[in-house]
Amino acid sequence: VGILYDGGVLDAAWDMVKEGVTTEKDKMGNDEADAFAEAIADGVGCLVVSGGYPTTWATESMVEAVGETPLVLLDLLPNRLTDRASVLLPTASWAEKPGTFENIRGTLQSFNQAIVPLDFCKSEAQIALDLMASLDDVAPEIFDAARTRHEMAAISSLEAFSTLVCPLDDEVAAETDMVVVDL
Repeated sequence: VGILYDGGVLDAAWDMVKEGVTTEKDKMGNDEADAFAEAIADGVGCLVVSGGYPTTWATESMVEAVGETPLVLLDLLPNRLTDRASVLLPTASWAEKPGTFENIRGTLQSFNQAIVPLDFCKSEAQIALDLMASLDDVAPEIFDAARTRHEMAAISSLEAFSTLVCPLDDEVAAETDMVVVDL
């Protein structure tokens, strides 16, 4: 498995994916895993899959469907696809990146990054921007969650993003109390 981080060997990843990229991101249940397998049944040049779930989201049928297809896996936890990946890109956890969720009342709420990610870990959005910039041989832009939500709100089926509840932009920094140990 090749590990890419901080732009170190992005060209190697793009050499592998230039013939076609398919992106799937969702918690995979049986129906979703079957839909995933069906979507790639006719063959693709490469798969780019994003995980990051503490559950067993990568099913055995997904691994079988991937087969020998080159796989770029964006994840932060080991799973059935980790050993199968051609390239593994470490991603930031939910607390290490800004995001949006829907609360129990159906209201969309955004949240800010709470802690700084560990070395070389980036959000899936930033990794995508970095990979696209590498493909186009330009400098990558920095992911801006607020701008992305604003652009999403302009799409007719996503107008709920125009009324989402946003956190205050206070500059309170938090440091993790998690101890990192090299094994």
